[in-house]
Amino acid sequence: MLLFHFDPARYLRYSDPKSLGQSQVKANVKLRFTSRSGQQMVVVRSMEVTQKKTTSSFKQLDGVLRTQDPKTGERMSLSHKCTELDKQIPQLLGTTKAILDSVLFCHQEDACWPMAENAVLKKKFDAIFDSTRYTKALTVFQKTEKEMKMKVKDLNADLQGLASHQHAAKNFRKDLADQMDQVEMLDDQKKDIKEAITKAEGEMKTISAIIDEMEDMDNEIDGRNTELDREKSVLKEKQRMLDEDLTAKHSIKELNDMLRDFDRKMSGQVEKKEELKDNAQRLTREIEGLRQEEMSLTSSKGKFAAELEAHESCLKERYTKMEHIAQTYAIDLQVTQSQQDPNRSISSQTSITIGGGTTGPLGSQDSVISIAPEDMQHFFTALDQKELDLKDNLKQHRRQRDKNLDQIQGTLTELGGKKNTLENGMCQ
Repeated sequence: MLLFHFDPARYLRYSDPKSLGQSQVKANVKLRFTSRSGQQMVVVRSMEVTQKKTTSSFKQLDGVLRTQDPKTGERMSLSHKCTELDKQIPQLLGTTKAILDSVLFCHQEDACWPMAENAVLKKKFDAIFDSTRYTKALTVFQKTEKEMKMKVKDLNADLQGLASHQHAAKNFRKDLADQMDQVEMLDDQKKDIKEAITKAEGEMKTISAIIDEMEDMDNEIDGRNTELDREKSVLKEKQRMLDEDLTAKHSIKELNDMLRDFDRKMSGQVEKKEELKDNAQRLTREIEGLRQEEMSLTSSKGKFAAELEAHESCLKERYTKMEHIAQTYAIDLQVTQSQQDPNRSISSQTSITIGGGTTGPLGSQDSVISIAPEDMQHFFTALDQKELDLKDNLKQHRRQRDKNLDQIQGTLTELGGKKNTLENGMCQ
């Protein structure tokens, strides 16, 4: 409901400044209305006319919007500029400025605008029905459709790239299985070689102990022979120095018994010496055979070291490819870096995680990248999940595109119906 309020007490303010004998006259107009939310409101527009020497100037002052708080009942007044008030009043009334100017509050001089020229009439109808808004909406829909087509094209290209990556991943799985079989075979061979080396080292320790014992026995024999020679010389010297012969105290039988005992002892020592020499020769032959076997094992060890180096190169190349895939598609890659010295005798392991576009260097040339089977399974699972996510995104984009196309088609149909209605109304 709209109600104009005219203040009779201020009637003189609308008069000409010359008739009042004043240089300045002020006036205001009040409009009371109910907003679309059901709230009673009053808007006051103030004006001012100033009389100069030869001319007069008209000026609009700031307007006031009055309302009442529905909870407390307190009256509130808000001051606005004229341009801001012109924008707020149509919004509070729930209509547009064009309807207020051309339909509700149309001046009588402009009331015949339906009979105006076609250009003026079209401009009026465009303002009343806000057709520019629908034109802009159509432009936005067309732009959105074009962008969606470009996105679909890009997603198709990404899908083709992922298909090639999937094919490459299958080849990587096959290469990985072959490499794992070779690693298991090399581990078995390495285990057998270690057992053979351990056994050979044990035998060498036993032989070394026997050689040491033999050398000790040779030294003992040499010492005893020296002692025997010394004793013989001492004996001869003593015999020469003796005043009486032993035969005087002992019989020939006793002397022969003593000689036989001595010869028997000497024979036992000689036999023991010969036995020790035979043992020494046998141990020397066994040492020579072990040396030949050691040379053969050393040659095999060099061959296995070369194969191990080639295998490590393959592992590093595989890791580089997996790292590139992980960085490109933001996939978490959990690996283990083993740091070894040049002699391959000391190693340390470091865990490395790759993903989200960050990674670390391989380290020194002695670094060995070993990836556990569960880490490889996690990598392939993440790769498959990435492929599924991209497919789901593609499906969502397609559904959104179809939905937008349906909305655009419905809007076009609705606008066509309105256009036909307007054309029929104008013809009638």
